[in-house]
Amino acid sequence: MKAPISDHEQNLIYEYIFHSYLLDCLEYNQMISPQVGLKIVEVYQSLHEYILKKVRMDIKTMVEQMKKLNIRVFSPVRLDDMFIEVKYTAHGYEGAMKFWDKALDKHAAERLEKYMGNPKPRQW
Repeated sequence: MKAPISDHEQNLIYEYIFHSYLLDCLEYNQMISPQVGLKIVEVYQSLHEYILKKVRMDIKTMVEQMKKLNIRVFSPVRLDDMFIEVKYTAHGYEGAMKFWDKALDKHAAERLEKYMGNPKPRQW
């Protein structure tokens, strides 16, 4: 179900969802990275922290924009082993978006590549 919102607002919600998913992935990777056994741990951790900081700042900006537009996005809910649903409210209307979890992985990877300085997304 889709709330009657503008394309700009819909894109803002999408970007917030994709960036939040990327943040979750990066925080998980940060948690398990000491157990992986990397050879140059300090360099990887420094790059990781730099990207985490940029993602968090971008999410903060998105949250401020959504607050001004009276948009609220709720935590994602896993529907089954393949799909995730994210509910939101915009201007008093309720809406929901469903995502295939592999599509979220793809979108998160594209955004991560941009943060790493590779503006051209990988062809899947």
